[in-house]
This record gives sequence, structure tokens and C-alpha cells, in this order.
Amino acid sequence: MATAAAIDRLVHHSVVLEFDVPSFRTDPSRPKSSAPSPPLAPCGRPPGLLLPRRRRPASS
Repeated sequence: MATAAAIDRLVHHSVVLEFDVPSFRTDPSRPKSSAPSPPLAPCGRPPGLLLPRRRRPASS
């Protein structure tokens, strides 16, 4: 309840600005064409996808 009260005090006199413009962040993520995606490798990952190296156990 204290968190809600703190947020309420912060936004009590705030003004909400709503912009009706296209987002520059989501536009690149939208597909530009209906071209099919590249085929997956036999392991199920896209070709060329690198996985992080596994760490070796610490030797004592």
C-alpha cells in the first residue's frame, strides 16, 4: 500500500500527453514484406546462430 501511495503522490498533478504518431521503435520490427523466413538448421536454430560458451567448472 505504501508503494501505491508514493506513486499517487508523484502523479497527482501530472499531465498525460498522448501522441498519435507512428512509433519509431516498433516500425523496424514489423515485417516489410510477406517473404518466408529462412529455413531452420536441422537442430532447430536459424543457421549461423551462435550459442554462448559453457563455462568450465572451477578447478581447485
